Amino acid sequence: MPTDPEPPNSKHPPVDPLDPPPATASSESESAAAVRSLKVARGWSWAMAAIVFLCLATGGVSADLWTKSYMFANYWPYNQHPNDWPITHAPHWWIDGIFGIQTSTNGGALFGMMQGYQSVFVSLSMVALVGLLTWLFAFGAWRDRLLVCCLGLITGGIVGNLYDRLGLWHDERTPEDFHYHVRDWIHFRLAGVPYFDPWPNFNIADSLLVVGVILMLIHNLFFVEKQEE
Repeated sequence: MPTDPEPPNSKHPPVDPLDPPPATASSESESAAAVRSLKVARGWSWAMAAIVFLCLATGGVSADLWTKSYMFANYWPYNQHPNDWPITHAPHWWIDGIFGIQTSTNGGALFGMMQGYQSVFVSLSMVALVGLLTWLFAFGAWRDRLLVCCLGLITGGIVGNLYDRLGLWHDERTPEDFHYHVRDWIHFRLAGVPYFDPWPNFNIADSLLVVGVILMLIHNLFFVEKQEE
């Protein structure tokens, strides 16, 4: 005997065959991944990421090494007056009392800490470079434009100072004690302000590292996509 169809107020409402199937959690995540992949494919590629990264890294290294070479050739007292003692390290001001050139060398880390541990710093720099490149090109960080810029700047800073730590910069006039030191030349001070009177001398490689790290912090705080729960 045929059964009557379910009434309209049944717990199973009628389904319109033209309606799309209901979305599930897995299909939603797959759709989001597909949209992200499409955005990457349309506006960004591995090759483009590699070009931007290399331009920032090589440009930063070139600027750092050229300025170090020029400043030390023209302003380092050991090159200018190697036989005149005592050696003077007076700044050459661009903005009187605030900003200028003062050549110095650093055998330690930031702010001159851990003097004499060059082999440690060289090893850490090489490990950092390998890890950075692996993260960028093997684990997909290249898909993020801002992250590529951050890592390009940081790489330029690491390589610029690593060049000095490997002792590749000195010549026959350079005292042996300085052969594996990092060259600094940017001098900045704010008279009477604690920690800034003066600020420890630095170079372009240091600036690249600081800017890259600050941009990465901004990236992590404001631009990283929050994972859907």
